Amino acid sequence: MNNNIQDQIDSVTSFPDILYLLTQSSSGYLVNGNYKVNKIFSFGLNQFELKLNNTCDIKNNKLTCFYGRAHRVSIDHIIRDLPDETKMNARYSSYIGFIINDDTRRWNEGDKFVLAEKYASFASSLFDAFPNGKRFEVALTHTIKRDNNFLVYILEKMDLNKIEEIALIHLYDIIEYFKQHQFSESNIIKKTPNLKKFTLDIQTSDRRYEVLDENDNILKQFLNCLRSNKNVTLELCAEDNNDSLNIAFKILEYADQIHLNVSIFLKAEWNENMITSDYSFTNESLRILTRLVTTDIFINEVDDLKILSQLFIYGENVKCIIIHIDKAVIIEIWNQFDTIEEYIEYASKNFYFKNTISKLDKVILFLGSYNYSDNRSERIFELEVVYNTFLDTFISILPNTVHSIFFNNFISLPQSFFDKLSSHLKFLRTLSFLKTSNIPFNAFMKLSNLRSIIIHGEIKTVIPDWIKIVMFCYFENEYYEGFSNTSSEITNNHYFELMNRSFGHSLRYLNQDDIYFIGFLENISLWKEMFLLADERF
Repeated sequence: MNNNIQDQIDSVTSFPDILYLLTQSSSGYLVNGNYKVNKIFSFGLNQFELKLNNTCDIKNNKLTCFYGRAHRVSIDHIIRDLPDETKMNARYSSYIGFIINDDTRRWNEGDKFVLAEKYASFASSLFDAFPNGKRFEVALTHTIKRDNNFLVYILEKMDLNKIEEIALIHLYDIIEYFKQHQFSESNIIKKTPNLKKFTLDIQTSDRRYEVLDENDNILKQFLNCLRSNKNVTLELCAEDNNDSLNIAFKILEYADQIHLNVSIFLKAEWNENMITSDYSFTNESLRILTRLVTTDIFINEVDDLKILSQLFIYGENVKCIIIHIDKAVIIEIWNQFDTIEEYIEYASKNFYFKNTISKLDKVILFLGSYNYSDNRSERIFELEVVYNTFLDTFISILPNTVHSIFFNNFISLPQSFFDKLSSHLKFLRTLSFLKTSNIPFNAFMKLSNLRSIIIHGEIKTVIPDWIKIVMFCYFENEYYEGFSNTSSEITNNHYFELMNRSFGHSLRYLNQDDIYFIGFLENISLWKEMFLLADERF
């Protein structure tokens, strides 16, 4: 090993520079064993809650920032700090995010545009500082009423040339803005050459549907403008109430006419608007299902499994599904039988779905809590068998296209469960555990295609040598309660003991001296893949 190269690796703060040094040291080939990359980076200056300091003098007052500080400070301080952002911090951030704390509903047009210019100028400074920032996320703080189209004013004043994704703008705001302004003069339309996805909120729970329903012409003009960029996909964030679905149908009908790509994220209750009393999809809801890419479902009673079975037949484009399982459902099924053997036989025969969806890639599972009152040891043992049988059979209904599963509140998982994963989901690449405290020591030994493991908090287990990335996350205190995440007190050896394996490369993402997450990599060239996993923020 060349000590000079190791010293250079230790001193540089850019991943491309690190990879260049490794390549130079090995005549064009990355060397993993000889050199170690252990880097610390911190919260980037890429997401803020912002507010104008004084609304009495809009032109001459400055925006202030709440991010990471006990008191509001002027954004001048933030802009002054931007050049000090390490290249590593800047490379990590893939988006710029604002939460707006200014209520402009009663402002005149001139004042709105003056304030929008301030926000847009600050956004431009951030996008310049973060070269990988391709997504712009903007929202109003929860204390401001949603009948407010100020977010569109900000977009109009921004330099959008580099932006590939914009989220989350409500259709109401689009309509209200363009009732007063011309599409032909719109910056959103003219200056987004690299835009790939525009996420449009069409939820109607807190909006006046009539305003949306009476402005078809503005809606069509907006869709036409999006269609002018052939690479754009319009993503709809919808609900399955009448108003939101009617808007979705209207958009889909016109999008088909102009050949605009549309995908749907559906926040669903799976009520009569979507599914009939005999658990079949209506003709109208099938139009939604063909564009559906992400949705959720709550298994609160046994019959809800019938909805899931239909979704697995007709959701041909679903890529991600979020499933909430009420633990009481498991008990409800069990109580129908006299013996545990009868329950197991029932589960084996009836938990089988005809499965025709071919694009499902990610499954997020939430398990609800249940307080069981019978403390007899034999009943507790039976309950554990019932619970484990349900999990095993539930996994068997998932299509083998699934690459990632995220577990939430699965406190304990048995070896039989991991055996079922290995036999049924042979292409599984990523597992995430949140609020899970107990898994078998050799849980992953049969999952030969597994590549990445994400652990919220800490679990002691064996990490096989084919696992490329392991992450320990401390995002929220309730998810890692009982574990210290003070960086200065924790060495990498602590994690090596948990994993029964050591890694040459590690990346610590800190919030002051607290570990937000730490990732271990077999090969430092996997740094982008690790950051994408971190962005999941499950």
